[in-house]
Amino acid sequence: MNSLAEKSTRQKLLFIALLALLLRIGFSLVYQGHSASADERHWDALGVAFWQEGLLSEKAGTYRPPLYPLLMAVTYSIGDHQPMLIEIWQALLWAATCALAYEFARRCGGEQVGLLAAGGVAFYPFFIFLSSTLMTESLLIFLSSCALVLAMRLEENPVPRNAALLGAVLGLGGLCKPVLLAWVPLLLWGWWRRAEIPQKNKLASALICLAAMMLVIAPWTGRNMIATGYPVPISTNLGINLLIGHEAEATGSYRDDVNYLELYDQLVLPEQDPVLRDRIATRTILGQMAADPLRTVELGLRKVLLLWSPTVTGESGWRNGLALLSSGPLLLLGLAGMWQLRGSATGWIVASLILSLTAVHILIFSHTRFRLPIDAALMGPAALSLVEVWRRRT
Repeated sequence: MNSLAEKSTRQKLLFIALLALLLRIGFSLVYQGHSASADERHWDALGVAFWQEGLLSEKAGTYRPPLYPLLMAVTYSIGDHQPMLIEIWQALLWAATCALAYEFARRCGGEQVGLLAAGGVAFYPFFIFLSSTLMTESLLIFLSSCALVLAMRLEENPVPRNAALLGAVLGLGGLCKPVLLAWVPLLLWGWWRRAEIPQKNKLASALICLAAMMLVIAPWTGRNMIATGYPVPISTNLGINLLIGHEAEATGSYRDDVNYLELYDQLVLPEQDPVLRDRIATRTILGQMAADPLRTVELGLRKVLLLWSPTVTGESGWRNGLALLSSGPLLLLGLAGMWQLRGSATGWIVASLILSLTAVHILIFSHTRFRLPIDAALMGPAALSLVEVWRRRT
């Protein structure tokens, strides 16, 4: 009976993943020819630069984290400059993310909760839209979902292999988008407090996790050393991200009517070296934040509201209506599920991701899109909450 039930669950999960794949490929075909955003054009230009000029490409530089454009470059080297190929492997990543959502949510409340979470990932409008855009979020959400599952495995079986796998995935996440590295201290702190193993084994697993993470990042740091002469760990865009969040007229979000590059130049000229420019901008903005803490706190509160808004900054009409009807219930059910999971390992793993990403975007600038790894993590708690409501009613 158990084997029959497991087979049925696998079939349902496969069906959900297949639906997710077909939905995204279909949406990409319908969405072909859309006007690409400035971010999409820049990511694509980086992918082309790596493809045509190699790892040390001067055009690619060190401004952005490398993992996504490097995968774009590999894709272009196989099938020429065809962005649709990127969208296909992004659709495959989303199908795999459904399986990861199931695996994590099953630990929150069983098979039914897992399948519901997988279905949530498959049909969530934000996620369907993301699969057709040339931006790093599809890859980031896949990696953060991998990390959720691996963190749970480390909780269940704190052996070196599980610690190394978690560290490697967190390293890849950092190379995709460094904000994910802010999660590491909180994640490991919670695990350290709960792990019921000898202190020396606990220390060994934590060090293995951190070492694996640094080993994954180290080759890119070495590449940056060769390319720039400086040991840049991943990228050099912290300064401009701080500037966007704290310039004189800042509202907490990116504003299309502001020439941030011009403001950046005014801040760092006459320095021309990209690495030194980033350091100057970072020091200057952090100094301004410390000099006016009340403004820093006020902007931080605005950024929290922007990050957690169920609508999309800068959008209006039917798109925001769709966002409200989808992310609104997810956030309510997800946070209710988090309350049910309080004190548990799964609850802390998700809570630590929420706290770390919120803190990072208080520091820099905010947008609904930056919350989407949290939305993926909340699918399990939201499914748990929904199942509990249904059980009570029936």
